[in-house]
Amino acid sequence: MIYNYISKIERLIKNLQGLFGSDIGIFTGGGHGSMQQVTNTTHRLGLMADSSFIETLDQETNKTADFY
Repeated sequence: MIYNYISKIERLIKNLQGLFGSDIGIFTGGGHGSMQQVTNTTHRLGLMADSSFIETLDQETNKTADFY
């Protein structure tokens, strides 16, 4: 199930890269779970990943984002 979800994310990001080229960054909310999977996939494809910088007491900031 997870693999199917990740492959769909990868296909979407590859399509965006095909449409806009490699000079794009993918913006997520910065949370764990699906947003972290998008960040990981974005990095694997050689693109930049952005994350919202929201300080909360119960969740750490996404340390793997390229910019905030």
